[in-house]
Amino acid sequence: METKTIPESGMTFGPFDEDLVFHVEKSQTYKNIEENVKICEFFYLDRKNANERVVILEAKSSSPHPGNKTDFPNYTWEILEKFSNTMQLAISTLLFRHESAKQEVPQPFKKLNLETANFHFILVIRGHKSEWLDPLKSELAHLLIPTKKLWNLKEPVITVINEDIARKRGLTK
Repeated sequence: METKTIPESGMTFGPFDEDLVFHVEKSQTYKNIEENVKICEFFYLDRKNANERVVILEAKSSSPHPGNKTDFPNYTWEILEKFSNTMQLAISTLLFRHESAKQEVPQPFKKLNLETANFHFILVIRGHKSEWLDPLKSELAHLLIPTKKLWNLKEPVITVINEDIARKRGLTK
């Protein structure tokens, strides 16, 4: 089975089974609609749980201090927008609402049961201080409450980690 790595924000994600990852940021489907649509780097199919889940991953090279009253809220809203847009694009892609998706989407995604699949969001920040992870996760979890309710997402909805934790979990090299 072929594997794929994705370089982003000074980190290398993967290796992933090539059939279980969709590099949406580089896809023709996204290129056709990218103006004014911010998205995350990629999503992948996680088959470790009883129900399959689509994991949407955003990578950042930095983030503001949680105490910064201007930059921190702007940052979290931008991340929320990317997560929301990517989830919507993932669903529309998996429903083949875009013609290019028919050629781009790996076979396992084509067989994904959207009725039972869950979605999970991961934010990985390179060089992020461990003590800043919880405030950021709490804020994003709060902002994701409507998405969680609307889509009946199962916990955990959001994971916020730094590069060291991502490496320990096998997400980065």
